[in-house]
Parts: sequence; structure tokens; C-alpha cells
Amino acid sequence: MYTLQTVEAIIEYYARNRGVGHTTAMIDGAKNTDGAIVLVHDYYNAAELKHKFPKLKAICATGPMEVLYGISAPLLIDHYVLTGLFYLLLSHINGLGKQVEDVKREIFGLNMLIDHKNNIIEKEHKEKIALQNALKELIRLINIYEILNDFDEDDTDLADAVKVAESLLQGC
Repeated sequence: MYTLQTVEAIIEYYARNRGVGHTTAMIDGAKNTDGAIVLVHDYYNAAELKHKFPKLKAICATGPMEVLYGISAPLLIDHYVLTGLFYLLLSHINGLGKQVEDVKREIFGLNMLIDHKNNIIEKEHKEKIALQNALKELIRLINIYEILNDFDEDDTDLADAVKVAESLLQGC
């Protein structure tokens, strides 16, 4: 966040120090430079600079920026334009930060929903396995019952019939 703090400090500095000669110092440094471009905040200031300093090319920040294409000259940005751009960028960054937080909350909510659904699925899976095991046991018991019913009481006693039934059902 060092960069954001720097930008905020610059905005605050310019806001506290209006009228101390920022633009004048900038222009004094560039007025003898042929073709220097000065980006100002409105058409009135652009016209005023063009009139006072014919060597400078003054353009308005609210106008089309295509005028900068194909030009190779020093670019001076008026502090008013700079602070406005910084302020807009900070606002945009803060807006994006809020969007990121909203998306994080949405993702958290979706993860909670997914966890809940997974718990339901896991519970249903365990119940399904328990039902399958109970069904297997029921089938085993039915098969034992059928085997025992088919045994002739004279041929063997009940204990032998259970042993036979159990040995027959080992694979179930």
C-alpha cells in the first residue's frame, strides 16, 4: 500500500498548498523549451498559457488525448490535473477493493453452501451403505430361512442345518 499512501499524500499536499506557485514553477522551468506540452485542467487555462507562452503547447485534460499521439516532447502535468487523476484512480482502486471484498464474501458463502451440500451427500452416502449392508444381511437371513425350511427334520438336527446354511451363504 506504499504507492496508495504516496498518492494520498500528494493529493493532500496539493490541497493544503494551493496558490503557492506550482504551475508558475513548472512553466518557468519549461517556457524556454520549444514544443513542451502542458496538460491543464480546462480550456480557459490552455488558452491563457498558449497566449502567454507561444512556445508551449497547452492542451486540456478533459479534451481528446489523441493530440499526444505522434508527439515527442516533454510533457508537463499541471498539479490540478495530477491531483484530479490521482483522486479518480484512488476512487477506482477503492471501488475495486470493495468489489473484491464482495466477491470474497460471495465465495465464502458459496463455500459454506458447498460444504453443507457435501455434508448432506456424505450423510446420504453413509445411509445408502448402511441400507445396502442391512439389505445384504436380510437376504442372508432369508436364504438361511429358506434353507432351514427345506431341510427334512428326520435327516439331520437343527444345528447341522444351520451349519450347512451358514457354509452355503459364506459368499453372500
